[in-house]
Amino acid sequence: MEVKSFVGNSPLTAFHVAVGQYLNYQLVLKEKQIDYTLFLAIPKSIYETFFMTQFGQLAIKEHGLRLIIVDEDEEVITQWIR
Repeated sequence: MEVKSFVGNSPLTAFHVAVGQYLNYQLVLKEKQIDYTLFLAIPKSIYETFFMTQFGQLAIKEHGLRLIIVDEDEEVITQWIR
């Protein structure tokens, strides 16, 4: 599992990269007819500050994002969002 860190100057830019990668992985899995459930793993702090915004919630809904929320300090999964 790779947890997207959203490190950098712009959380929005990091969001675009992470979601773009997620959507491209979905395309490849579909094309190869591989039946895996794909999740985007993100830090709890990013979920609470970015993904809980109106825009973040809209993106989750419209793109059908499945999320794994990770507490990086404790190194544990705190939530699965399907």
